[in-house]
Amino acid sequence: MDTGHFNCRDYHITEDLSPGRITAIINSRKRSNASPMNRKVEKCKPFDFFRLPLELRQKVYGYLLPRATARDVSSMGLPFGRSTLESRYRSRKKPIIWERGQTNLLCVCRRVHDEFAAMLYGDSMFVIFVKYSSITFRYQWLLPSGLTPTSDMELLDTFPMKYLQLIRQLHVSVDHPDSYTGMIKYNVGGKGLTYGLRNQVEKLASVFIPREDGPAGLNVLNVELINGNEYLDCEKRGIVRARERVQGTEDVQQVLLPFAGLRGVADVKIVGAITDEFADELCKQVERDRPS
Repeated sequence: MDTGHFNCRDYHITEDLSPGRITAIINSRKRSNASPMNRKVEKCKPFDFFRLPLELRQKVYGYLLPRATARDVSSMGLPFGRSTLESRYRSRKKPIIWERGQTNLLCVCRRVHDEFAAMLYGDSMFVIFVKYSSITFRYQWLLPSGLTPTSDMELLDTFPMKYLQLIRQLHVSVDHPDSYTGMIKYNVGGKGLTYGLRNQVEKLASVFIPREDGPAGLNVLNVELINGNEYLDCEKRGIVRARERVQGTEDVQQVLLPFAGLRGVADVKIVGAITDEFADELCKQVERDRPS
């Protein structure tokens, strides 16, 4: 009787081949070869953390949450070779600085992800810079040394739409360059700069316009319009008239009109190279209630 040899793994014949013995061998091999994916799923106990009220869970999230707050310039460290912070933060006395935290909670489960993401994007102020060629998110974080490095990233390419719609606080700086700078950087000048910049503002505003089946819109909106033509006018003040500067301001401020599509924003502040009448009218349009 051929019982095989030590290199043969295709079959194994023993002297005891009773029907019961063969059945036992087959069943044991089936159990050993069974995939864990084919086993019946056993339901786990509910996570005790979810038994806490939502307010307490948010308090726990707050200890790990990265957050953006306005910090005093005097409390920040200086890079090597720089003696003052005035040149770096000329336009803002209290810049928005991120305190780094843990984002691993986003990977725990769907419920923790949703609650944590709502706080991460809803409780922090996002600084956005709108230019003729880009819409960038300014990420500036605090190091243990007190220094605050900065990184700019494309807003619409970096963040998915579901996260952008969770943002509730926004600081937008709209930079309208002068014609000389526009021709050098973008090969565009005159009204072409205004038209292109308005398209970028419209693209940004369309993200945060509240929808019927979507989440609520913005709660805080700060808009600053920077007109590069004013700085150019200062250089040639002797030949540029005040009436021409006013006319230029009225033309440039039209780039902010797409923000009029926003609704129900509780705190609105619009400053910069705009007239008082235009700012008041735009604030009223943004603050009015959302359509029911």
